[in-house]
Amino acid sequence: EIAEEFARTDPTPRVRAEALRALQWGGASEALARVLTAFDEEAFEAVLRDGVLDSVPVGLKARALATYERLLLKVENSLERLRIRLAAAKAGGDPVLERVKEELTRWPPGRVADTGQWLLKSALELVRKTDPGWVSHWVAGRIVDGSLWGDHWTAFISSIPEALTQELLERIGGED
Repeated sequence: EIAEEFARTDPTPRVRAEALRALQWGGASEALARVLTAFDEEAFEAVLRDGVLDSVPVGLKARALATYERLLLKVENSLERLRIRLAAAKAGGDPVLERVKEELTRWPPGRVADTGQWLLKSALELVRKTDPGWVSHWVAGRIVDGSLWGDHWTAFISSIPEALTQELLERIGGED
């Protein structure tokens, strides 16, 4: 009851977020649903945008999916877009796989920060369940362009595309 009251009325966003986490952790799904249902669109969007919840109560999944779609219209950052896609997937969004692949395809070149690697790995593991070849080619290309590094990424590679093999051979052949 106390956590529900804090989640509903406290003026501080951080306190409300912690109260929501406490409700979820404590298994108070009915209280959590009541609080979230009472939130206006801005507050509900903030909860989803900030990743406060591990999962969305069943009765709010449709609202959450619509909110995730609105968030995606506002967000340009690839890492944040991928986080939103994975959260929408957890809430039951469709078609998850193709949308995650779209986000990965749009991922800009350049080194992936350590803070984003766990999210990227989660996305790749999700896609690999149904399309391991696509993941293999994507990771191989990102290792070659320097976006990914380290041996733990090679576990995702099962084959290297012929075009990439040719590119690497030409690159190596032109070096001293």
